[in-house]
Amino acid sequence: MMKTELQRFFGRVAAIFLIATLVPAAAVEGAGAATPSKSTTTKTAAKSTTAKSTTAKSTTAKSTTAKPTTKSTAKSKSTRSKTTRAKTSRRSTKARAAAAPGHDPLTFTENESGPASVTGDFVSAIVVDVNTGLIIEAHRERERRPPASMLKMMTELLVLEAADRGELSLADTVTVTKNASNVGGSQVYLKAGEKFTVRELLMALCIHSANDAAAALAEHVAGSTAVFVERMNVRARELHMNDTEFHSVHGLPPARGQKSDMSTAYDMTLLGREVIKHPEALEWGSTATAPFRGGTFTLHNPNRLIGKFEGLDGLKTGYTRPAGFCVTATAVRNGQRLLSCVMGCSTNNARASETNRLLTHGFNMYEPVKVIDGPGAALPVMVTVKDGKVSQVPVTYGEALTVSVPKGRRGDLVIANDITRQAQAPLAAGAEVGRAMVKLGDRLLGTVPIVTMQEAPRGSWFHRLVH
Repeated sequence: MMKTELQRFFGRVAAIFLIATLVPAAAVEGAGAATPSKSTTTKTAAKSTTAKSTTAKSTTAKSTTAKPTTKSTAKSKSTRSKTTRAKTSRRSTKARAAAAPGHDPLTFTENESGPASVTGDFVSAIVVDVNTGLIIEAHRERERRPPASMLKMMTELLVLEAADRGELSLADTVTVTKNASNVGGSQVYLKAGEKFTVRELLMALCIHSANDAAAALAEHVAGSTAVFVERMNVRARELHMNDTEFHSVHGLPPARGQKSDMSTAYDMTLLGREVIKHPEALEWGSTATAPFRGGTFTLHNPNRLIGKFEGLDGLKTGYTRPAGFCVTATAVRNGQRLLSCVMGCSTNNARASETNRLLTHGFNMYEPVKVIDGPGAALPVMVTVKDGKVSQVPVTYGEALTVSVPKGRRGDLVIANDITRQAQAPLAAGAEVGRAMVKLGDRLLGTVPIVTMQEAPRGSWFHRLVH
């Protein structure tokens, strides 16, 4: 009798064990982040513009069928720690239209063969692809020269960033000081005691290149132009504008005994890429004319390419006799955004025509390639879950990714999937458990997260014992 009861008892235990092992639970008790353990790196030769998964075959506009091949290797602990440090070192920024997924926002890099050498009616020039940070064309791009009014991009950036932090509002009222009203050059003829909103003065600065508006904004934000200039130089160092020094908030030639503002075409594009993360900058930079002072004054943008160059939406011109005619420009076509800068052009017409030529050449040299479609099909690898009610979860790409590739080289793209082998429960659906890195040779063009497709709740002691 006792033997029979014992047999039944152990039979039930065995049945429960079998059910718990084979049937995953659907309920979730909590959500947590993945805890890295061992990781797997999967390299996929992306022979086309799309890769829904490492085994998927798909097509999109301007693409061919994906036929990836995959190989996997386990990373060592030291390699994982280096990867972790690299990820955490990336500067966190707002999700803006111009953000470049996975690329270090502080520097630009050259492609394998170097940027195309260009010459023309300019002293220095550069064209960069914003999405990847690749320098496409360049000529003496690190030669230090006066940037003239292009430095107003830094004035604009500091004001917009102060608004982002909640330190001021674009609707705040600015009272013009006597010092600001006395600034000459390009201006909107501010008078001491006049009141304008921050937004109105920013529009005067960005569209009309008003020097008096720059001074008024600097004093409103920092209390004085001198303190504001100090902040400009601090921000320049943060952006790795290592060949730049600011001595004014407007870019006018220095008075006797003062130092000149100095920068490079390379540094101006670094600054421009930060500025265009703010939608207002593109709105104002692409505005040809706008009313000011209740419609009694009209702001005029000196950028002659506005409305004439397809996709151009900014950014900032500059001119003084020592600097020559300069402009930092940006345009977007088919999802590809380019930034250019020319310094030292001989005429206003040359500034426009050379920018037109360089940007056109840049767009013709590169093509946008959609490598990853985004969330959808599961990747052919599962992530093991420790202490969960389920032992494994499927994963997928968390975002779509389009990169700019030299024409004729889309077949050389490689997708490297760096995926955590084991994650700690509880695990939420959509939790990041790896990164997909798109490379051309040894050059990282972009990266997107790899995320879980379902939840993995923490299991009971029995599940933890089983899994």
